[in-house]
Amino acid sequence: MMSLLARGPLLGGLLACSFVACTGEPVLDSDKGGETAAPTEAALTDASNYRYTLDVVIHELVFTPSETGRIDWTALTRDLQGFPIDPTTDVSVLDLVWFRDLNHEQVQEAVVTGSLVQASVGLLGRGLPSPGDTSIPFTSLDVYGTPFMPNQYFPELGGSWLLRVTTPTNDSAMLAFLVPTEGGPDVYVNNDSAILDFAADLRALTPVALGGITEVSWEGLTLDGRGTRIDPLLLQELSLARYDGLTAEDLEARFFELESLAAATYTLNVYGETSADLADTVDSAGAPFPGFGDSTSTWVLALRCLLCTTPAPSYLTLIDTGA
Repeated sequence: MMSLLARGPLLGGLLACSFVACTGEPVLDSDKGGETAAPTEAALTDASNYRYTLDVVIHELVFTPSETGRIDWTALTRDLQGFPIDPTTDVSVLDLVWFRDLNHEQVQEAVVTGSLVQASVGLLGRGLPSPGDTSIPFTSLDVYGTPFMPNQYFPELGGSWLLRVTTPTNDSAMLAFLVPTEGGPDVYVNNDSAILDFAADLRALTPVALGGITEVSWEGLTLDGRGTRIDPLLLQELSLARYDGLTAEDLEARFFELESLAAATYTLNVYGETSADLADTVDSAGAPFPGFGDSTSTWVLALRCLLCTTPAPSYLTLIDTGA
C-alpha cells in the first residue's frame, strides 16, 4: 500500500547456514541405527522472518463544507512510496471514508497495523476522475448511488474522514484527513498530505536452506515482520522470486521495488494451509517453478495477507539454495 526506501547494510555470511539452523532439529531414522535422516520439509519460522518498521503520519486538511467545494490534487506528483505521479492521468479513484467510532489517532494506528475493518466504516463516497482531471467536486462522489452532499454529511456525522487517493499501481497512493472546520471550500492534496517512514531489515534473519527441498511449512510461524501476532492459516499467497545480479543488500535498500526487480516470480494460493510444495507454484503465464538448479541468483520467499492494509509481506526470507 505505501512505503519509502528501506535502508541498511546486509549480506556477508547470512546466506550460509546449516540445516539445523535453518530447518530445525534433524530427525532420527530408527531404520538406520540412529543416523539422522535428511529433512524433507523446511520450516518457515519467526527466526527466519525479516523485520520491518513502519510509521505513517496522516495530516489534516481543513476546509469549510460547501456544495461548490472540490478535491484538488494538482500538486500531487509522487505517492507515499516516493514514485512519481502524473496528476492528470494517474489518479484513478478517490475514496472518502467516514469512520464513525475512530478518532484520527486510532485510524492512523489501524493503517499502520493493517487492522482497519469494514465494521468501522459508516459511509464511503467514491469518485472516478476522467483523464485530464486534477480536481473533482465533492458532489461527484457516489454514496450508494446518490451524490455526496458536503453541507449535509460533514456537519452532521462528525467522526474521522479519511481521503484515499488510488493510482493503477498503488491502492493508497496518498492519504489525508479532512477536517471541516474553517478555510475555503476546496481541499488541496499534495505530496506531504501523508508521510510514511519504512525500513526493512534482512540482516537479523536466518536464511532458509532449500537445497534439495521444495516442501515448506509455516505452521510454527507466530509473528509477522513487524512483530505482531498472526494466524498462519490466514496467509493467502506464497511467492518465490529470483533476482539476478542483485544482492540481499540491494533488495533491502529497494524493498518496495521487489515486484518490478524480480527476474522471475512464482506464486501459489495457500489460504487455509500451513504448508506447500514449491513445485506447485507457477509464474504469470502458468509455467511451473523449474527448481533452483545451480543458480547463484538471490532468491526470496514471501507469505502475504492480500486483504491486509499493511504494505509489507507478513513473512519474507532469503533462500540458501546450496549453490
